[in-house]
Amino acid sequence: MSLQTVQFRTAAADAAQVRSQLEKVFDALNAATPRGVTYTAYASTSEPEFLLILDLADGIENPLLTLPDATRLRELISEVAGGPVPPRLCTVVGRYDARR
Repeated sequence: MSLQTVQFRTAAADAAQVRSQLEKVFDALNAATPRGVTYTAYASTSEPEFLLILDLADGIENPLLTLPDATRLRELISEVAGGPVPPRLCTVVGRYDARR
């Protein structure tokens, strides 16, 4: 399993553009339907701040590296965040999910 996060802030004026590009990325993922991939985007309700989490099953290649809309998202993040925001590798310390 590979778990990667990207967290960044933008100017308030740029948040809508980031959200719009994220929607395009999710549309592209839904069209490609890659297996073994969980991608989640969170936006703060009080600040123009975003958290993106990519969870890849063992042996699965990152589909975001081949999607043009994801490339554009990386470019946009670099523009609005003041520079590139590389993903950080993470590990799961614990998880509780009562919805199951």
